[in-house]
Amino acid sequence: KELKFVLSGIEMGFPVYVWGHKGAGKTELFEQICARTNRPLLRVQHTVNTEESQIVGQWVVRDGETKFEYGPLPMAMINGWCYLADEYDFALPNVLAVYQAVLEGKPLMIKEAPPAMRIVKPHPNFRFFATGNTNGTGDETGLYQGTTIQNSANYDRFGVVVKKSYLSEADEIRILTQNCEIAQDDAKDLISFATSVRNAFDSGSISDTISPRTLLFAAKLGIAHASFRTGLKLAFMNKLSDVDYQTCDAFAQRLFGGDDDE
Repeated sequence: KELKFVLSGIEMGFPVYVWGHKGAGKTELFEQICARTNRPLLRVQHTVNTEESQIVGQWVVRDGETKFEYGPLPMAMINGWCYLADEYDFALPNVLAVYQAVLEGKPLMIKEAPPAMRIVKPHPNFRFFATGNTNGTGDETGLYQGTTIQNSANYDRFGVVVKKSYLSEADEIRILTQNCEIAQDDAKDLISFATSVRNAFDSGSISDTISPRTLLFAAKLGIAHASFRTGLKLAFMNKLSDVDYQTCDAFAQRLFGGDDDE
């Protein structure tokens, strides 16, 4: 269903924003869509230090001459690439305002550029995507430090907004079995552990959740150390507070047995 919604936005030429928990596959979703539909994709990371000039371009010195060089956004617009603004909600709202005309499907105006380069019109194949851990209204979980409350007018320009959930248990089991030499039953137990952790997080019992990426680390470490409880400790539980550690370790002990790794 999430894939259908995103594809409909791409086909209709709408800017698409996907948000959700860490490791839910937000960026991977766009990467795989572009790979399978032969669309060039340019991914740009955003932080609190991202500046407008790093997006649209700036004056530089090349071979003793001062020249204006386009940034990634106008390059994508000119060439008809897909532009992925990753970690969108980490950037400052006043910087993200540079995208607003582009989100409306209009040309980009670069004030600092020379006249011949100042107006950049979007190629028909150009598409704008963005990802974030929040939907712009702030982080309600406390997990994603650095995200900021965003300008509602900016987010209003996204034609499609999708909350990306974690995959189904069957799909997560397939990820584990296809990416490491793990038995089906062990993969199921790891997913059962993840489900317990996520349910505890959703109920407010613990303050962090576990991603498929971390589960894959835990599976590989569990195989290497002959203990999936050890793998979970190394990949996930050692990052938790003492109270959350005890809760999650109880889940692991119930599924994988006693202190074989102590």
